[in-house]
Amino acid sequence: METFVNTYGVNKPDTENTVPKPDGTVNDLVISKTVTGNYGERDKKFIFEITINGAEGEWYNLEGQPAIKKGTAARIELKHGDTVKIYGLTENDTYTIKELEADDYKTTFETKLNGTNKAGGSGNIKTATGTIDAGTSLQTQEVAFTNDRTGSATGFASSYGPYALMVVLAGAVAFVLFRKKRAEY
Repeated sequence: METFVNTYGVNKPDTENTVPKPDGTVNDLVISKTVTGNYGERDKKFIFEITINGAEGEWYNLEGQPAIKKGTAARIELKHGDTVKIYGLTENDTYTIKELEADDYKTTFETKLNGTNKAGGSGNIKTATGTIDAGTSLQTQEVAFTNDRTGSATGFASSYGPYALMVVLAGAVAFVLFRKKRAEY
């Protein structure tokens, strides 16, 4: 039976996949996904590519994923309601989060620092970039992506309604003309 040893924040130069102990406050970055709209697929997994740049030799722990090295892109999948947390970011670390496959959706994102709105993007902006702010205590920065796909309702009334109305009107006109001719005879 293997035992778990937490090496978070421990700098072991002879081990490649460790997170060096930072000199300052360590911050978290949370990425979340929401799908909206009457045609939004809530079970669809969306692929994100995350790159973090910080001090030389830094590694960042992703919740449920292998650690990623500074400047190396990692891919994750998120569906509606999913979040992933990245630990070990320090002041002035920069991040780029790019959503790769959301072509049929209007994508927006919002950035929050400790729950307060910081910035956002709308339209079809699928890439969020930012810098971890300085702080004297643990801070959590969140990038919340929302994909919206809304369409007009389809069905019998909207597809065949105009044609049915034309047939009814043509029948009414024919009935009036036929009745008028019959009255003349």
